[in-house]
Amino acid sequence: MAFRQLTLGQGAARLTVIETLVSPLRPAAATFLQPASISSIYSLGAALMIAFAWLALRRKRRGRPIVAFVGRITRQKGVAHLLAAAHDFNPDIQLVLCAGAPDTPEIAAEVSAGVAELSDSRTGVFWVREMLPIGKIREILSAAMVFVCPSVYEPLGIVNLEAMACGTAVVASDVGGIPEVVDDGVTGSLVHYDANDRAGYQARLAKAVNALIADPQRAERYGRAGRQRCIAEFSWAQIAQQTLEIYQKVCA
Repeated sequence: MAFRQLTLGQGAARLTVIETLVSPLRPAAATFLQPASISSIYSLGAALMIAFAWLALRRKRRGRPIVAFVGRITRQKGVAHLLAAAHDFNPDIQLVLCAGAPDTPEIAAEVSAGVAELSDSRTGVFWVREMLPIGKIREILSAAMVFVCPSVYEPLGIVNLEAMACGTAVVASDVGGIPEVVDDGVTGSLVHYDANDRAGYQARLAKAVNALIADPQRAERYGRAGRQRCIAEFSWAQIAQQTLEIYQKVCA
């Protein structure tokens, strides 16, 4: 029987998850060790959901802030840039990577090695490889102080809207349609991407994340503004109204 222990938070807000790999034929289980409580056993998926829901309640108290990433493992998503940048993240930061479905075995191996290297140099690195259902993703996004989108190309970047809808500040690259979603200095921070300056981009990414983590009030303000922007400009009701107006103009 194999075990893997994950610790989220610190002090009174510390939560320890022990993942138990029972056998290849049985699903993993996880034991939660909460302060002043009896341990309980959950399926790993349920355990993760409970963990991040619990952390969301603790987030506004003094504890280690969470920076989250959600996306597939592709060159486009810039996961390698994020892993490199995370070496310069504030040591208090916990990085939660919801990253799965790699495009190729090569990029899977590259990300796996990057996560291992990062985990050797700092604590608080958590990699969720399975593609989680939307409800669990919302729990993670809601628990995070900052969502980071290091993509090198995005037609729009819907994942940023999902984070904003959860009231979470965003740090994202300034590529593709992302600037149409993330209002720089209002709902998040845009970081300039230059394909010819990988190191510079990674340094700017780390600087932007650290700046928001160091200023929780600004991060919270960005989160509120982001949620309001989603409702005002990107809700289905608003999209339907804009579509109707286009048809009315065409038919006039």
